[in-house]
Amino acid sequence: MMQLGHAPPGDPFAPGRMFSLAPPGVARDLTASAGFSRVRVEELPSAQRFDSFDDYWGFQSEVAGPLAVIVRSLSPEDVDRLRSALEEAVAPFRSADGYEFPGLALGVAAQK
Repeated sequence: MMQLGHAPPGDPFAPGRMFSLAPPGVARDLTASAGFSRVRVEELPSAQRFDSFDDYWGFQSEVAGPLAVIVRSLSPEDVDRLRSALEEAVAPFRSADGYEFPGLALGVAAQK
């Protein structure tokens, strides 16, 4: 999206934004400041799998939070350009079984 000039507004690392918990220590500090103790944060490898590019596009354009909002605001021509650019960009993640995108989630455990 950014390559086509459609970046989400604001800082994606700001509180409450898409990557706000990504910087090291933020999830731990936030949990501790809420009164929890013995806070443990673990990185959990994950993967998103889609049977086809259409399935992936549907998820990204209809469900994926800020990205879906941007897609809904675009003209049909811009949506077509974005879809084509995205299909090209994700080609390395395609296999005979569909698409698999590696990811990382943060798991937080604590005591009150």
